[in-house]
Amino acid sequence: MFKDDDKIGPSGAKSFLVATCYFALFLNINATIGSFVLVDNLGEVGVEAAKRETQQLLMHIARTPRYTGSVTKLLEDYGASRWWPWMLVHCELDKRA
Repeated sequence: MFKDDDKIGPSGAKSFLVATCYFALFLNINATIGSFVLVDNLGEVGVEAAKRETQQLLMHIARTPRYTGSVTKLLEDYGASRWWPWMLVHCELDKRA
Protein backbone atom coordinates (compact mmCIF):
# COMPACT_ATOMS: atom_id res chain seq x y z
CA MET A 1 0.00 0.00 0.00
CA PHE A 2 2.73 2.45 0.98
CA LYS A 3 5.97 2.82 -0.91
CA ASP A 4 8.23 3.02 2.12
CA ASP A 5 7.01 1.94 5.56
CA ASP A 6 10.01 3.56 7.30
CA LYS A 7 8.84 7.09 6.37
CA ILE A 8 5.33 6.77 7.83
CA GLY A 9 6.11 8.04 11.32
CA PRO A 10 4.99 6.46 14.59
CA SER A 11 4.64 2.68 14.54
CA GLY A 12 0.83 2.61 14.76
CA ALA A 13 0.20 5.36 12.21
CA LYS A 14 -0.14 3.00 9.25
CA SER A 15 -2.60 0.74 11.10
CA PHE A 16 -4.61 3.74 12.26
CA LEU A 17 -4.73 5.17 8.75
CA VAL A 18 -5.88 1.88 7.21
CA ALA A 19 -8.51 1.39 9.96
CA THR A 20 -9.95 4.89 9.47
CA CYS A 21 -10.11 4.35 5.70
CA TYR A 22 -12.10 1.14 6.17
CA PHE A 23 -14.33 2.83 8.74
CA ALA A 24 -15.05 5.70 6.32
CA LEU A 25 -15.83 3.19 3.59
CA PHE A 26 -18.22 1.35 5.92
CA LEU A 27 -20.03 4.59 6.83
CA ASN A 28 -20.38 5.58 3.18
CA ILE A 29 -21.86 2.21 2.25
CA ASN A 30 -24.21 2.45 5.24
CA ALA A 31 -25.40 5.92 4.22
CA THR A 32 -25.93 4.81 0.61
CA ILE A 33 -28.03 1.79 1.58
CA GLY A 34 -29.97 3.90 4.09
CA SER A 35 -30.79 6.50 1.46
CA PHE A 36 -32.01 3.81 -0.96
CA VAL A 37 -34.30 2.38 1.73
CA LEU A 38 -35.59 5.86 2.56
CA VAL A 39 -36.32 6.72 -1.08
CA ASP A 40 -38.02 3.36 -1.57
CA ASN A 41 -40.30 3.90 1.42
CA LEU A 42 -41.13 7.45 0.39
CA GLY A 43 -41.99 6.19 -3.08
CA GLU A 44 -44.53 3.82 -1.55
CA VAL A 45 -46.55 6.68 -0.04
CA GLY A 46 -48.04 7.73 -3.36
CA VAL A 47 -48.74 4.17 -4.39
CA GLU A 48 -50.42 3.29 -1.09
CA ALA A 49 -52.49 6.50 -1.15
CA ALA A 50 -53.59 5.74 -4.73
CA LYS A 51 -54.77 2.26 -3.72
CA ARG A 52 -57.34 3.65 -1.30
CA GLU A 53 -60.94 4.14 -2.22
CA THR A 54 -61.37 7.71 -3.41
CA GLN A 55 -64.79 8.17 -1.85
CA GLN A 56 -63.60 6.86 1.51
CA LEU A 57 -60.55 9.11 1.42
CA LEU A 58 -62.64 12.19 0.57
CA MET A 59 -65.04 11.43 3.41
CA HIS A 60 -62.11 11.11 5.79
CA ILE A 61 -60.76 14.49 4.67
CA ALA A 62 -64.19 16.12 4.96
CA ARG A 63 -64.63 14.84 8.53
CA THR A 64 -61.30 16.31 9.59
CA PRO A 65 -61.59 20.11 9.37
CA ARG A 66 -58.08 20.70 10.67
CA TYR A 67 -55.25 18.21 10.79
CA THR A 68 -53.43 18.33 14.11
CA GLY A 69 -51.12 15.34 13.78
CA SER A 70 -47.40 15.36 13.18
CA VAL A 71 -45.74 14.92 9.82
CA THR A 72 -44.93 11.33 10.77
CA LYS A 73 -48.61 10.65 11.54
CA LEU A 74 -49.65 12.23 8.23
CA LEU A 75 -47.22 10.05 6.29
CA GLU A 76 -48.42 6.93 8.13
CA ASP A 77 -52.06 7.85 7.42
CA TYR A 78 -51.35 7.98 3.71
CA GLY A 79 -49.35 4.79 3.44
CA ALA A 80 -45.82 5.29 4.77
CA SER A 81 -44.32 2.39 6.64
CA ARG A 82 -44.65 2.24 10.41
CA TRP A 83 -40.86 2.11 10.45
CA TRP A 84 -40.75 5.71 9.20
CA PRO A 85 -39.67 7.31 12.54
CA TRP A 86 -36.86 4.78 12.91
CA MET A 87 -35.63 5.52 9.40
CA LEU A 88 -35.41 9.20 10.32
CA VAL A 89 -33.44 8.37 13.46
CA HIS A 90 -31.09 6.27 11.34
CA CYS A 91 -30.56 9.17 8.93
CA GLU A 92 -29.92 11.61 11.77
CA LEU A 93 -27.31 9.27 13.24
CA ASP A 94 -25.61 8.96 9.85
CA LYS A 95 -25.37 12.74 9.49
CA ARG A 96 -23.60 13.04 12.85
CA ALA A 97 -21.05 10.36 12.06
